[in-house]
Amino acid sequence: MEYLSSGKVVVATYTDEYKDKRYLLEMLDNSKDYIQKFDEVVNNLAFHNSKEKQAQRIHFAKEHSYEKQILKIVEYLKRYNLKL
Repeated sequence: MEYLSSGKVVVATYTDEYKDKRYLLEMLDNSKDYIQKFDEVVNNLAFHNSKEKQAQRIHFAKEHSYEKQILKIVEYLKRYNLKL
């Protein structure tokens, strides 16, 4: 999340948590292709770090911050009348 909050492109090997959020990062299914993907990203930073892509990453990180996650947990506990 910290990397996404910077807005800058992230190149990563496969992470199941982001399988449906590939628009946020450059994720490879096969780690053997990492160097090739990294090179492609470095040579196209203007595209990968466009204002639109950076805004998407920052927005996602803000919506999934620790603070927001804690608030969701508190609401869950309240909804089921559980004590904190």
